Amino acid sequence: APLPAPLRLAIESLDARPSNPSELVELTQSVAEYTASHPHAAVPVLVDILGFNNNIAAATAVAALASAPASPATLAALLSGVSAFNYAVNAYSLRALGLRKDPTILPICAQAVTSSPIPNVRRAAVAAIGSLDYPWAAPEGQRAGKEAGERL
Repeated sequence: APLPAPLRLAIESLDARPSNPSELVELTQSVAEYTASHPHAAVPVLVDILGFNNNIAAATAVAALASAPASPATLAALLSGVSAFNYAVNAYSLRALGLRKDPTILPICAQAVTSSPIPNVRRAAVAAIGSLDYPWAAPEGQRAGKEAGERL
């Protein structure tokens, strides 16, 4: 199915690199609006936005990525962010993965905690671990893990 015109135009504008931070934030919001309906197009673009060095755009992208439909393609895009050469993208991708609360990412987070040379990436990985939902964990254990992640 063809992409809606606003999404297509936002992606094209992002490919051409926005001329200022406000434009980047607006384009990110436009792409984020289509995350649920067109994740195949929106999710990889949102992961790319994590590396644009704009905290507001990154926060918008992380929120959209956290709520993107669960699929192998969504997980693959987020994992590509975890392994990207850009450390900010690593940390933001780990945050988005943590917000998804999927305990299957525990090994990825644990590897980032133990092997990343960047403190921000390690903190994001620990926070992600603290936010994961473990169906076998007692509620007080889940609460303690969440509180530990929030302190970081």
